[in-house]
Amino acid sequence: MGGVIGLENISNTFANIYQELYSRHEDKTAELDSLERNITEKITEEHISDVTRITPTDVKKALLNLKPGKSDNVFDFTSDCIQNSSDLLINHVTKLFQSFVLYGNVPTFLLICTLIPIIKDNLGDAASSENYRAIAIGNLILKWFDSLILIIENDKLNMDELQFGFQKGTGTNMCSWAITSVIDYYNRAGRPVFACSMDLSKAFDVVSWIQLFKELEDREVSPAVLRTLLYIYRGQTYQVQWNNSVSRLFKVYNGVKQGAVSSPILFCIYMNKLILRLRVYSTGCQLGGVFMGIFVYADDIILLAPSRNGLQNMVNVCEQFANLFSMKFSTNNVVEKSKTKCIIFTKYPIDTVNILPIYLDDVPLPYVDHVKHLGCTLQTDNSFTRDINQKRGQFIAKIHSLNQEFYFAESSVLIKLYNLYATSIYGSNLWNLFSNNVFRIYSSWNTAVRIVFKLPNTCHRYFIEPLSQSSHLMTMLCSRFVSFISSLENSSKICIRLLINLLKFDQRSVTAKNLRNIADKCNKDLNVIDKYIVQNCMIFQEIPVDEEWRIPFLNELISAKNNKIVIDGIDQAELDDIINFICTT
Repeated sequence: MGGVIGLENISNTFANIYQELYSRHEDKTAELDSLERNITEKITEEHISDVTRITPTDVKKALLNLKPGKSDNVFDFTSDCIQNSSDLLINHVTKLFQSFVLYGNVPTFLLICTLIPIIKDNLGDAASSENYRAIAIGNLILKWFDSLILIIENDKLNMDELQFGFQKGTGTNMCSWAITSVIDYYNRAGRPVFACSMDLSKAFDVVSWIQLFKELEDREVSPAVLRTLLYIYRGQTYQVQWNNSVSRLFKVYNGVKQGAVSSPILFCIYMNKLILRLRVYSTGCQLGGVFMGIFVYADDIILLAPSRNGLQNMVNVCEQFANLFSMKFSTNNVVEKSKTKCIIFTKYPIDTVNILPIYLDDVPLPYVDHVKHLGCTLQTDNSFTRDINQKRGQFIAKIHSLNQEFYFAESSVLIKLYNLYATSIYGSNLWNLFSNNVFRIYSSWNTAVRIVFKLPNTCHRYFIEPLSQSSHLMTMLCSRFVSFISSLENSSKICIRLLINLLKFDQRSVTAKNLRNIADKCNKDLNVIDKYIVQNCMIFQEIPVDEEWRIPFLNELISAKNNKIVIDGIDQAELDDIINFICTT
């Protein structure tokens, strides 16, 4: 932030920084005036009577769509306080929202938004504004109205199916699976995939209102609704809060509204133009005649092309889009600092030194051997070895942390905590769940259970599940995978259904290998398997019939040991020896 600043001035210093960021389109006032007049001229009596679409039913639905615990920067209440409100309040708010659309304006005090800077990296430079992100606290009434707009204009706010952000029934896992599946399909056919992971700088903050509202106009969103929405955007003012200090108010001229419910959706719609442009110039990957050259999750973009020239053409289209929409991709001549990178996915090593670089804004983009994308590490051979090892390291660290934090907890409590964390291991739906690398994670799970029950490291694996009285980590991950496949099969996206149909029965694909191994483990037909069958049938290591007698015996002995129950003629050391003997011989 430059220099030493008194506490009382920090909020205003941040205000200056954010004002500069949100004033890049300040010179577009005349164009916005023209746009506003154009929208207003399109409003007919029919549109005015359209306020009847705002019903108490939809208003209540919009209220319930708000996240619980959201604060208000004007009134002293949270979303929880009003979500169980009476019909009388709902009826009054319905009339209020109808007036917003009818007259095209909103009370000024509702348009103030408070930004609170939060440090991103505690180990980073606390004096650098780049190490802070702002969370926004806006007015709940306005968020409620914003949520209502998404309901009444829902049919006009559809996105391209290659956009995966902020949609029901999709998610980062589905997007990552689609990317890696396309790569897998090409690689198994002996063809490389040239990819570019692209990073838009301050993407949400630099959105052009003119381009955004023109897009909404083209989608035939009600001009009465658009007039009100534009009034909100043009009338909003921000202030920065630092501890108990509040900055001066300042206006903004670009960016989707901070803290607004509709902002993620509007941003995704804003990015639609890029996807459509790339469809027209379709030099990217295709499967079954369907274009799959770009996958987008909000502002996370990855391009896929079957050749270097094909990728360069797609990058050129992205560059033109950024210039037209006043956006900027993050590039840097220094590899370590470049957030936009290229990677070649192939089963056969390629010397990137002899391959011409991809250029963006006349800057050569670096070729790398791995990229981070949506929480997963993608590497050139598409094997996920690096990702699995990273997740295994995180898993082991978490287990150690839980063991220290809950040292005196009962074994059953620790196992439940392990389960909670294990089921959250991100990215496992992309892995070969029966590969040697993933089995190392399962081994770490086995070790963790042995530690909980204070069993020797040589304790047989087939005792792990019965002693823990819990599903094995493998069962949990496989169950989640089967559930994930079901969501792919029921997806509304054509590209996803095409991919799952291509890969489900392709015996060489990771998806097919996982399903086949799961079916074999459960001794069930592939077509009837579901997550409940997996949970009830899958066993990590089956116990030999002649060894089953040991389980109840071990449980009794371990219980006696943990509860320090005295057994006649046997001390604690002897008890340990008996347990070790029973579970290792």
